[in-house]
Amino acid sequence: MKSVKPFLIRAEAENLKKGTRGQRRSKRKNPPLPEGFYVDFGGVNFGECPPIDAMLMPTLNAALRPLPRAIDEAILQRGLLPRTVSLGLTMARFLSFALLPARAAQESFEIRSSILLADAHHFQGVWMDEFVGESNDVFETGHRFVDITDAFMERAQELSKNRKFRAVMHAMGDPAECLKQLGRCKLWNERERADLVSTITRYDLQECDTLLSNRPESVTSKIAG
Repeated sequence: MKSVKPFLIRAEAENLKKGTRGQRRSKRKNPPLPEGFYVDFGGVNFGECPPIDAMLMPTLNAALRPLPRAIDEAILQRGLLPRTVSLGLTMARFLSFALLPARAAQESFEIRSSILLADAHHFQGVWMDEFVGESNDVFETGHRFVDITDAFMERAQELSKNRKFRAVMHAMGDPAECLKQLGRCKLWNERERADLVSTITRYDLQECDTLLSNRPESVTSKIAG
């Protein structure tokens, strides 16, 4: 198998300030997401990564990125970590690459980070950086992207315009209803929809959509049948 150079995390504030690269839409007066959805994270301007996040996530990435998949598998085989701890560790590694780009796309196209993260996980798994390489083509479009943020931006824009995704877009302000509509969305087949919802709920990814102080009492436990 041809080896590829892993893409670089683009979490510095100056790079994410440019993340929208002309794709950013003007903010609506009545967006479907909760008021101040991204500004409440501490961002100074619309579409910009909060400075504290731009400092913390590269630090997390630097700590977790060196963990190779073979070592993680060996740790599991030897029973050196419980499976749930290992899964949490590898998901944290995945988020250290993907969360800030997903939040930038959330701000620009009003699609929850949790959906974009689950979608990226569906395409590449938690070892995304090992498969994507220099193309940064997270969602397998066949295109090359300057960085991972651009890939998330294009995917969010594509979803926001897709008629099959419309019911999910209309439910963005309600976490439980959003998951319900995602589980029905014909943009993915039945197995893929179940996988997306399962990824979001298993790892509580909706907690990444907003800060704790602005979060509903529960965002993943009110899924209607």
